[in-house]
Amino acid sequence: MLHEGVIYRHIVLTVPAMLRQTFYQQSKDVLSPFMRCGVRCLDDFFSRVCGKPLTGGYIVVIQTHGRNGQYNPHLHCIATSGGWDQEAKQWVHLDYLPYPMLRKKWQWHLLTMLRQTVKSKEIHRLVDTCYTRYRNGFVTNVQKGDVPSRYQSLATYLAKYVVSPPISLRRIDRYDGQRVTYHYRSHTSERVERETVDVYTFIGRMIQHVFPKGFQRVRYYGVQATKTFAKLRGLIQEALAKVQGLVKGAIKIIAPLTYRQRYQRSSGRDPLRCPHCHSAMEVWRIWHPTYGVIHDELEAMRKGKYASQAPRADVCGEELLVNEAIIDVAIGMAKFRGEYQGGMPTIGCPGCNGETLTYVGSCPCSLRLIQQPDKPGTMPSVQHVYEGVLPWSRICSSTSSR
Repeated sequence: MLHEGVIYRHIVLTVPAMLRQTFYQQSKDVLSPFMRCGVRCLDDFFSRVCGKPLTGGYIVVIQTHGRNGQYNPHLHCIATSGGWDQEAKQWVHLDYLPYPMLRKKWQWHLLTMLRQTVKSKEIHRLVDTCYTRYRNGFVTNVQKGDVPSRYQSLATYLAKYVVSPPISLRRIDRYDGQRVTYHYRSHTSERVERETVDVYTFIGRMIQHVFPKGFQRVRYYGVQATKTFAKLRGLIQEALAKVQGLVKGAIKIIAPLTYRQRYQRSSGRDPLRCPHCHSAMEVWRIWHPTYGVIHDELEAMRKGKYASQAPRADVCGEELLVNEAIIDVAIGMAKFRGEYQGGMPTIGCPGCNGETLTYVGSCPCSLRLIQQPDKPGTMPSVQHVYEGVLPWSRICSSTSSR
């Protein structure tokens, strides 16, 4: 889930070709630590750039295939552009991220994870070879600018990796029963290339990307976790609201637009503004050419859409607002008249003088009694003096509430 007001970066963490066979053979043991390794790397990277420990927020999506269907494990990370400083209790935004440092950090964290997870002489040899061959670190792609071009498509951009197969049907050009020909756009040449393979080789390339049963391909870490973000939401959004201008390579999530706003943005006309008198209009009836009337406000009013949900008195239908303080006044008046016998007092309904015995709750307000000498024996009227911004409590019983 992408949160409103938060600035995100789309980061891709890859695995070099010489390690991919190890990932395939040890997939059950390696893939989960692989995802956690990416999170540790980004936390370490953010902390190093800031100069103090930070905890970022991450949505991590794991992908195991490249464009040509070969086994190519990598991580798509939607990372917050900054992190939470637990010591200072504040959100730290990072405008600039040195990507060469990220490449070296990712190399160290990935190779350390492999050493600790797959303990074999072959892995130690591969790790040493990687440090020698990749002196500038492993490839990490950080999308520049608004990628995807609009922030609304960011979730869709990554969701396709979860639900789509390694090669879609439209990319299969020919199948003669023995061989399959398909095309893909190469990362190196940026051109469309075609490949013809045996049908069983093609099937093998597809099923090698099936994850173990129960494996979670999308995971939430750090402050992006639901419960953690709920606690820090206000502080994060307040800090990011002060960020001026656009951040290079980042995408800022804003609130979704209403129908009225979307229509006005696309057409330049307000659909709820009368074109003749220019007064504001309200939706009264919606008619669809196929389904007919799908909304009728008058019919909704007839069905009681705006009617009060509070129970009314059986006799007069009057509503009455009563809270604990009024009940205390009623007890005091009953004691003054010598009529109180314990329990809930009798409170008269202003419409029919019915009785209600329902207790509601407390209200932090004071009351001023206004005596009515012309109506002896009746309840005095009460002037409510607010000591806090709280509404009157509602009651329901054999008589009323208001």
